[in-house]
Amino acid sequence: MIRLFRFEDKKVIYEEDAAKANELIDAGKAVKLDLPELERYEKAAADIYDEYIAKVKRIKTSNNPIYTEEVKKYELARLKEEYEKKSAAIEAEYLAYRDKAIEDAKVRAARAVVKVT
Repeated sequence: MIRLFRFEDKKVIYEEDAAKANELIDAGKAVKLDLPELERYEKAAADIYDEYIAKVKRIKTSNNPIYTEEVKKYELARLKEEYEKKSAAIEAEYLAYRDKAIEDAKVRAARAVVKVT
């Protein structure tokens, strides 16, 4: 999946087809957004979610006699709390990165010089 910024409507779009994405780029209608930090945060969030879902499935489908309904309920609540805590930490990291990136962009924009001749 390729992340693009489309100039027509000033929106970020996701294009599955690489040929279509290259066509938009070559026509000057879009530009590829290469944001490795954002991709790192997205991957970390997806990994946390996948881990949570796998653990929940393991508990729900377990045949272990120690997992009574009360124990399952407790374990699922504990997993949800852990998931929310990890997700909040990643979100806080991302928001801090985003705020810094916006501030840096404002500084660069303020320093940009346009020479009119």
